[in-house]
Amino acid sequence: MIVDRRHRMETGARVRRFVQTHWQPREVARRYLQLVEEEIPPSWVFDPSETSYVYGCCAPDSWIRELVRRVVQTAGAGGLMVSDKPDLERQLLAFGNEGGQRSETAAA
Repeated sequence: MIVDRRHRMETGARVRRFVQTHWQPREVARRYLQLVEEEIPPSWVFDPSETSYVYGCCAPDSWIRELVRRVVQTAGAGGLMVSDKPDLERQLLAFGNEGGQRSETAAA
């Protein structure tokens, strides 16, 4: 991003629009009111048992992949502590065995 001015400017504009749309005081207050009045849209609800995202946050894929490999090597699949989420466990085990970086479709 630092070397690509156009990408930096486009990303900055998208971020600015997002903040202006979603984080204005009136918009935040409206969402809090929805919570208070128990009018919670389905899009706000997240079921952790349905998680299958393995890429983590703010860390390179290679680092996460190596961490998964080490945990499995040391403690087996149970060491991942996600046996209650079989799809996530399968995804993590597959991810730990992969090489390379995440695909564009997985990154979206």
